Amino acid sequence: MTGEIHLSFHAKRDRHPGGPGSQLCTSTACLADIGREPHKIMLATDDDRDKDLTRIRAMVAEAATDHDAAVILYDLSEPAVAQDFECTDDWKLPATKERLAALGRDFLIEQFQAFDDHGIDCAAVIPAQHDLETMARWAAREEADLIVVPGTWAHPSMADRLRGHVLARLTDHTHVPVAVYEADGSSWLANAAAVHA
Repeated sequence: MTGEIHLSFHAKRDRHPGGPGSQLCTSTACLADIGREPHKIMLATDDDRDKDLTRIRAMVAEAATDHDAAVILYDLSEPAVAQDFECTDDWKLPATKERLAALGRDFLIEQFQAFDDHGIDCAAVIPAQHDLETMARWAAREEADLIVVPGTWAHPSMADRLRGHVLARLTDHTHVPVAVYEADGSSWLANAAAVHA
């Protein structure tokens, strides 16, 4: 793979159902810390191996519905790209089922459909590298208002450390607010000082 891929999917806004108040911090304490409603939320995702990421997607879907925000899925699963798929850092493509299948990302089809069911515009970034500095760069490039990550990154296991999923590696490289979701459903803003600097 020669670069990263950005895939976009536009939901049917007339299917936007509204919904109950969200558990995402954007509707409570963290929103006050951020100082604005999010219009574009980037969240870490994978092929459902990490159950924290699966749970977070459901909560972000509620929050994105409440705030009429778009979602950018940042794919952390193992690289599985078709050999003949040439791409560049600037390439943006529509996220068709065929294209996602060619990229070995069948699980993203289901994730996009879940956001479509909520009437949420969704995009996905499939990075060439999984370092969090790259995630920070994509958040800035896509003008994300909020990045959402699991609480395990704040207190990483050895496996998380080996994968580079350490919260400080992200917050050291971004001024975008980073909301951290804990397993108990609580959330907090990891870089409030940087956001207001």
